[in-house]
Amino acid sequence: MSTRRSFLAGAAATTVFAAPAIAQGLSEWRMVTTWPRDFPGVGVGAQRLADRIGELTDGKLKVRLFAAGELVPGQENMAKVMAGEVELSHDMASYYLAKSPAFAFFSSIPFGLIARELGRRFAANDPARIEAISARFSAAVFPGQALQLHAWTGHGRVAFKAFQDGRLVIDGGSFAFVDTATL
Repeated sequence: MSTRRSFLAGAAATTVFAAPAIAQGLSEWRMVTTWPRDFPGVGVGAQRLADRIGELTDGKLKVRLFAAGELVPGQENMAKVMAGEVELSHDMASYYLAKSPAFAFFSSIPFGLIARELGRRFAANDPARIEAISARFSAAVFPGQALQLHAWTGHGRVAFKAFQDGRLVIDGGSFAFVDTATL
């Protein structure tokens, strides 16, 4: 019986120390990146993601951003996340192809060169002018396949579809950008 009481007393002490953070419901996670702070496109997007997580959780989860080299050398992000030393990494999965070729599917395929072409044609090749891109894959697309892009504009957005050998492979695409007339 005294063993159980000792255990319960220890558990109660542990709970007392953890209670303030838990009671407030606040957490802070660290997110490391492989690019410089405020780097156009991906660097700005990393900060935007961190800020958005804070907004969506009403400030209960704060994500603190660390640019490449500030906390972790850029190419060690995945190892540090897997080891539990940091909570998030904002990088390209294709950096880790040596670990598994399947990582190519997480960064090399979705919208690939279509996103670059849309950015070139409608956002003057300026990543800071790109607000969002989304679409639905209606068939598998593999690296190296030639796609035909069909796009039309309206209201600061570009709608698009992509075909591979006449077969619809990307449908319902939407590309939002900042129009130069509004800058």
